[in-house]
Amino acid sequence: MSNCTATSYHSSMKAWKLESYDHLPALSVHGAQLRSSLRTITVAWMFGIVWLIAISGSHFKVIAERLGFGDFSFGLLATLPYVATIGQVFAAMIIERTGVVKYQFINCGLASRALWLIVAGIPLLLPIPSYVAIALTLLVITTSWFLQALAVPAWLTWMGVLVPRRLRGRYFAHRDRAAMGVQIVVALIFGLAIDWIDPNWPNAEQMQLWIGCGIVAFGALCGIVDVFAFRRIPEVLPQHKPAPTSGDPSDAQDRSAPPLPGSSIFEFVLGPLRDRTFRSYVLYSATLTFSMTVGAWFYWLNALDNLGFSNLGVNAMFLAVTPLAGMWAIRQWGKAIDRWGRKPVLILCTIGAAVTVVPWLLLTPGLTTPAFLSNSLVWIASTAGGWVGQPDWGQTVAAAPVMAYVVALAACALGGMVWVGINLAQTGIVLGFADGSGQSRYVAASSLLIGVGGILGGLAGGWIAHATDFLQEDPIQLGPFLWNNWHLTFAIALVARIVAIRWLIGMPEPGAIRARSLAKYMSVNAYNGIISRLFYPLRVLGWQQSVRPSGSTEPPKAP
Repeated sequence: MSNCTATSYHSSMKAWKLESYDHLPALSVHGAQLRSSLRTITVAWMFGIVWLIAISGSHFKVIAERLGFGDFSFGLLATLPYVATIGQVFAAMIIERTGVVKYQFINCGLASRALWLIVAGIPLLLPIPSYVAIALTLLVITTSWFLQALAVPAWLTWMGVLVPRRLRGRYFAHRDRAAMGVQIVVALIFGLAIDWIDPNWPNAEQMQLWIGCGIVAFGALCGIVDVFAFRRIPEVLPQHKPAPTSGDPSDAQDRSAPPLPGSSIFEFVLGPLRDRTFRSYVLYSATLTFSMTVGAWFYWLNALDNLGFSNLGVNAMFLAVTPLAGMWAIRQWGKAIDRWGRKPVLILCTIGAAVTVVPWLLLTPGLTTPAFLSNSLVWIASTAGGWVGQPDWGQTVAAAPVMAYVVALAACALGGMVWVGINLAQTGIVLGFADGSGQSRYVAASSLLIGVGGILGGLAGGWIAHATDFLQEDPIQLGPFLWNNWHLTFAIALVARIVAIRWLIGMPEPGAIRARSLAKYMSVNAYNGIISRLFYPLRVLGWQQSVRPSGSTEPPKAP
C-alpha cells in the first residue's frame, strides 16, 4: 500500500470512527457546538409552529363540523392532549432506567406528527358526517398526542441539560419570538385560503374541506421536519447532583433520591407532591389549564357563529394579533424571569389572563361602531379587495360587527402579552425540575397531574355547553348583553383563573422579588419610556427655557 493510499485509508477510517460515535451522548456541549445546537432548535421550532397552527384554527373547525362534531365533541377534542399525558409517566420511567433521551424524542415525535396525515385523509376517504369518521378521527388524534406525550419528557430533560440555566429565559424568549413571526404569516395565509372560497360557489363546502385537509397535511410535514432536525443536536448526559442549595425554586430537598426500580407507578407520580414547590406549581398549573380547556374551542365557535367574524378575521385575531403582541412583550418577560424570578412574572401574567376573559362575557354583535372607524375600515377593505379582485370586501366590512371585533382584538393583544410570560416562566420551572436529580420523573408527574386539570376542564366545558344548548335559541338577556351556553364556560374560566392566583401565592421561590415590586418597577419603566418619547422632539429642537442662576440679572441665552 503506497503512502498516499495509506494516508487516505487512515483518514477515511478516522472519519468513519468519528461518525460512528456521533450517536453517543456527550458529557457537555460548549462554545460553537452549543451555539450551533441552539440555532438548530430555533429553526426547527419555526417549522414546528406551522404544524401547531395547522392542527388548530378556523380551518380545523371547518373539518370538525363537516365530520359532525357537536359541542360535547369539541369539548372532548380539547381534552385529548391532556388525556394522553399518561404517556409521560411511561416515558419518564424509560428515561430513568436508560438515561438516554434523544432517540426516544425523535422516534416518538416523528410518529406523532405523521399520524396527522391520516387525520387529513379521513374526511376525504370516509362518508361524512358519520359517527365512524368522528370516532376514527378522535382515536387517531389521541394516539398522536399519546406519542407526543412519550416525546415531551425526553425533550424537556434533554433541553434541561443542554441549555445553560443562566440564559434559559432569554434564549426561549428569542426562540419563541422567531416562531411567532412565522405563526403570524402562516395563520393569515390559512385563514385567507378558507375565506377565498365564495359560499355561493357550487361545491363551496367541499372545496373548503379539501383546503382544510391540505392545510393539516402540510402542517404534518412541517412537524416531521421539526423533529427530524434534532438528529443534528448532540445528546448530553445529565449531571446528577446531590441535594441542591442554589436557592432555585425548582431545587427541592427530596429531589435527590430518584425512585427505586421496584417503586409503584403511584409513588412515581404522587411522590414528588411531597415537595412543596412542586405541589404549589402543580395546583396552580392544573387550575390554569382547567380554565383554558373549559372554554377552549367555544371561543372560536362564539367568534365565528355568534359574533359573526370571518375565518380570516378569527385566524388573524387568535393566531396573528396574539403572537404579535407576544413578540413585543416576550423579550421583557425573559429578562424579568432571569433577573427577578418566575413567581412574580406568573402572578402578574395570570392576573392579566383573568382580565382577558371579561370582554368575551360582554361582547355582542350590536356594539355601536364610531362612524370614522367604520368609514375608514370600509375604504381600506375596498382598496385592498380591489387589488386581489374582491371589491365587495368593503360591503362585507360595512355589515360586520366592527366594534365587537376591535374589543376582541384588544383582549387578544393583552392575552398575547401575558400568556408568553406564563409560558416562559412555566418552561423555566419545568426545566429546573428536569436538570435536578429527579429529572424526568418530576417532568412527567407535573405533566400528568396538570393534565388532570385539562381533562376535567374539557369534559366540564363540553358537558355544560351540551346540557345548556337551549340557550342558543333562548339566551339570557340583561340589558344589551346576551349570554348563551358558551358564555357559561367563559364565566367558569374566569373564576378558575382567579383561584389559580391563590395557589401561586403559596409557591416558595427564594431570591424572587414580590409581584407588587415587579409591577411597580415595570410601570415606572414604561412611564419613563413613554414620557421620554413624547417629549423627545422638544429636546431635539431645543425648545427649552434656559434656567438662570438665582439672583442673576443676565437675560436668558437663546437656545
